[in-house]
This record gives sequence, structure tokens and C-alpha cells, in this order.
Amino acid sequence: MTVGEAVQDGIQITCSATEHVSLAYHENAVPVVRELVIANASEQDLLDVQLRIESRPAVVQSLTLRIDRIPAGSDHHIETPDLRLDAALLAGFTEASRLELMVSLDDGSGEQARLIEELRLLPPSRAYGVQPPPP
Repeated sequence: MTVGEAVQDGIQITCSATEHVSLAYHENAVPVVRELVIANASEQDLLDVQLRIESRPAVVQSLTLRIDRIPAGSDHHIETPDLRLDAALLAGFTEASRLELMVSLDDGSGEQARLIEELRLLPPSRAYGVQPPPP
């Protein structure tokens, strides 16, 4: 499990995610992200915000969550967001590579915070034990 966080203007995004992603995660419905926390340490409520999750390469289908309000000085928790993996794209990888998971928070006037979490993308041969695990 990896935990990443980013802070901008009193708004913090924390993401608890797996260390790697593979086709086996799709086939066994293993969640890539366990929890997202948005901490609003600013003096103003965040109203009508959108939390967007996407990845590069696009093995995670983009997900946008709408949040009505995050009061000043409070945290908003999202347990196991419903991220869907692209099985066809995951099956096509032949070697391990880097996966960037991007989480951004937008309030209509622009981006308020962004987090980029780096994970490992494993090809199907490594995910099923055909080859030794990565170092």
C-alpha cells in the first residue's frame, strides 16, 4: 500500500493506493484506491467541487465525483471509489512500466489541488507468477 498526499492553499488530498496494478486486479475486483481524503484547512467552505481520478496510461477509466460541500476545517473521506480498469489495455502490456494516478479537485473557478501518485504497472505474465516479481 502506498500513501501520497499533496497540499495547495490549505487543501490537502491524500490517496491510499496499491503499489502496483495488473490484469489480475481487474479479474479479481481488487480496488486500486482504498481511500481518498480531502482535508479543507482553509477558512472557507468548498462548495460544488468535483474530484477527478484518471491515469496515464489510461488503464483506469476516468471517474468524476461531485461533492456538494466540504466545510472549512474538516475532512471528506471517500472509501474505495468505484474505479474501473480497462482489461484490454492491461492485457496488452508486455513489460512492467510506470503508471501515474492523478487526482484533482476543481471548484468551478479552477483546480484547487492535484495529486500525482506513481504506481507500477505489471504485465499479465508477472501478475500470475510466470516470471519472478519485480525488484
